[in-house]
Amino acid sequence: MRGQDVPEGLFLTFAERPELDITKNDQVAEAFAEHRPDIVINAAAFTDVDGAENNAQAAFAVNRDGPAALAGACRSSGAALIHLSTDFVFDGKAGRPYKEDDVISPLSVYGKSKAEGEAVIAEIIERHVIIRTSLVFSPYRNNFVKSILEQARNKDELRVVDDQVGSPTPASDMADALLIVAAAVSGGKNEWGVFHYCGEPPLSRHDFAAAIIEAAGPNVDNSPRLLPAVSGDFPDAAARPAYSVLDCGRINRVFGIEQPGWRSALPAVVDRCLREGT
Repeated sequence: MRGQDVPEGLFLTFAERPELDITKNDQVAEAFAEHRPDIVINAAAFTDVDGAENNAQAAFAVNRDGPAALAGACRSSGAALIHLSTDFVFDGKAGRPYKEDDVISPLSVYGKSKAEGEAVIAEIIERHVIIRTSLVFSPYRNNFVKSILEQARNKDELRVVDDQVGSPTPASDMADALLIVAAAVSGGKNEWGVFHYCGEPPLSRHDFAAAIIEAAGPNVDNSPRLLPAVSGDFPDAAARPAYSVLDCGRINRVFGIEQPGWRSALPAVVDRCLREGT
């Protein structure tokens, strides 16, 4: 399954921001009253890592206060909450894949807002699953793959950091993982807390950019030269963990979910981005 099949017994209702702004308590209450969910999956987030540095209020509103509102509504209605979080809650100094119970120490406003979102969910509701992930990519919305392709159209050289290592995650596989967890919760599984889920193998941002340009291949008019850079070359950017690889053993043991290989998903995503001009 790759973001297409819904497990038997699940009926999904989707709400985007125009229909449900999770920072507005009245909209959350109205949505719960209308749909009466048994399980809520929260994928809403303020994900502009650099933008959050100058807009902390908005980042905390979406990444902490919104999840708190959902957790409170879930607790009142008896629903379970599945919430997406990030590898950026870590400082990247461990030098090995992070486990769920490793101490968090976010470096950026974005990471801090996501960490506080995790904490407030755990405080409000027992029946929660928090899934930390990394470098999610798809043909939609802003993400690293689309950014590299856009820059490749207009530049002869690209400077990409090679001192930040993480694990790209196909959004389609992330969607499948969320549905598997939801189906397990619906079926009565009571394993709560934090889980890690990301693609493999891990690599630097520079090497991921090289894989993206290679996947684009002859379908682009311009093939820019990639130059390695270090994080300090971009002083205006938010601080990011140098090594934020996640240990995904727990989600495999509990839910039987294996890590996806991002290389197999990348060509289709790149092809769609190029065909649709995104």
